[in-house]
Amino acid sequence: MRTERKISRIALLLLLFGPAAFAQISRTVPAPRIMGDLPTGAETDAAKDWARRLHKADEHLRAGEWSKPRRDTDRMVSEMLFGIQIDAGTAATLGLTLTFRALAEAGGGDVEAGRWDWLAAQALQPDLNEVSLDPYGAAGKPLELFRLGSGGSPSAAAVRAIGIPPAVPMAQQEPAKKISGAEPRYPKALRATCGQGTARIEVTVDATGRPVHPRWLDASGGPVMALALFEAVRDWRWQPARRSGQAVPVDVQIEHLFDPGRCRPLKPGGRGSTRTDPPGR
Repeated sequence: MRTERKISRIALLLLLFGPAAFAQISRTVPAPRIMGDLPTGAETDAAKDWARRLHKADEHLRAGEWSKPRRDTDRMVSEMLFGIQIDAGTAATLGLTLTFRALAEAGGGDVEAGRWDWLAAQALQPDLNEVSLDPYGAAGKPLELFRLGSGGSPSAAAVRAIGIPPAVPMAQQEPAKKISGAEPRYPKALRATCGQGTARIEVTVDATGRPVHPRWLDASGGPVMALALFEAVRDWRWQPARRSGQAVPVDVQIEHLFDPGRCRPLKPGGRGSTRTDPPGR
């Protein structure tokens, strides 16, 4: 039997282990642990701020309040893509933030957006599939259907809800064709090392042409690249695949090269932090 653990416990641990520990949580099951060196300077302030705001989001979500945590977690995702420290705990940090945003979205009635974020969170940090959503009441119930198995596979009920791509060769059907959607932006959090690499994900495109199930296949730059691609692709639209003239769901692989262009790696402790003021500040 799977042992489920409350997300709120994670947020509290972030504070108990110190203000900068937020970006260093590497696992949520069987117990969170701290890994790596704590960030310094601007990153320490950012980690402290994110931990405080996640703790507040947890309180609001448990109280059945959705609007504020949705706005704040959306903001945090943007800030993290702009300047999160890249280390062993990055995936867990991003996954937890997406989970809170998913709960806020589902609680506010946008279950489709919540489903995407909850699946993306589990793709980035698979251990989140062991986290209990019970403390969040109505917000957690519609997301439970999309809890992934230990191997990352969705339940039979989730497959039915998402749509089952037909088990026929692609040659026997018209492929899905992208018709709209902006290309992903290079995540500035990677500029500290001028990181370049390719992110490869897979999504299920449903019979209406909307992406409904994100999976992370590979990202040479790690979870930040994967998240940047997830954030872009969630707004893409396709002309759906067709078989015998009928629109059908289909799995689509997407690969994107993240290139920093002209870039000079920052020296540790040198002038110019890995984080400057994030957009909008």
